[in-house]
Amino acid sequence: MNTLPANIYIVDDDWLVRDLLASTLRGEGFHVDTYSTGEALLGALDAKPCDLVLVDIGLPDTDGFALTTRLLSRYRCGIIMITARRDMESRLMGLEQGADAYLVKPVDLRELKATVCALLRRIERERHPTLGPPTWRFEPRFWRLVGPDEVAIPLTQSECLLLDVLIRHQGGLVERDQLITAMGHSPVYFGRTRLDTMISRLRRKIQSYCPDWRPLVTERNKGYAFVTVRD
Repeated sequence: MNTLPANIYIVDDDWLVRDLLASTLRGEGFHVDTYSTGEALLGALDAKPCDLVLVDIGLPDTDGFALTTRLLSRYRCGIIMITARRDMESRLMGLEQGADAYLVKPVDLRELKATVCALLRRIERERHPTLGPPTWRFEPRFWRLVGPDEVAIPLTQSECLLLDVLIRHQGGLVERDQLITAMGHSPVYFGRTRLDTMISRLRRKIQSYCPDWRPLVTERNKGYAFVTVRD
C-alpha cells in the first residue's frame, strides 16, 4: 500500500477558492498544486501525473465538463467537480461525464475532506487490489449500481444523485435535508415524506436484484446511510 501523501491538483479561476481549498487539503497532509486554466492543468499533468483533480466548471478557457472528458481520455486520476451550479441537470452531467463526485460552492470543508479521503481510498484499492469481502460499485456514468455478485441495478436520475451522496459518506449517516439539497431541491418545498418514499422504492429495487443484501439503512427521523453488511 502506498504511504506517500497524495498529489492533488486544483483548477479554478477564483484565487480565493483555490487558496481555501489548497490550504484545507495541505492541512490534511496532501501535496497540492493550483491552476487557473484548463490548459495550465493539462500542461502540469503532462509533466507530472497526480492522484486527484478538483475541477471548477466555469473556467476562462474551457468548461469543466469538456475538461473532465479530456482528463479521462489521457490520464488516470480521480475527478471531483466543484461549482456554484446547484441544478440537478449540472450534477447529472458532471457524473455522466465521468466525475467521481460533485460538490457545490460554498463547499463545506468537512465534506470536501471526507470526499477526497474516500475517493483516494478507492483509487488506492483499485491500484493495489487485494482479496477481501464483496463490495458494491457505483457507476453513475452508466446509471447503475453493481452489487457484490456483479448484478447491475439500473438507476433513475434521482437515484443516482441520492447514491452519489450516500456512498461518498462511507456508511455514515446523511441527513434528509442534505439529500434533498443534493438532488437540486429545497427542503422547504420538496418535503421529507417524498424523500422517504423515494428511498423506500430504491430499497425495494435493490432487494429485488440482490435479495441477500440490505445496504440502505434508515435512522428514524434523522437520515440514511449506505452500508455493505449482508442481511
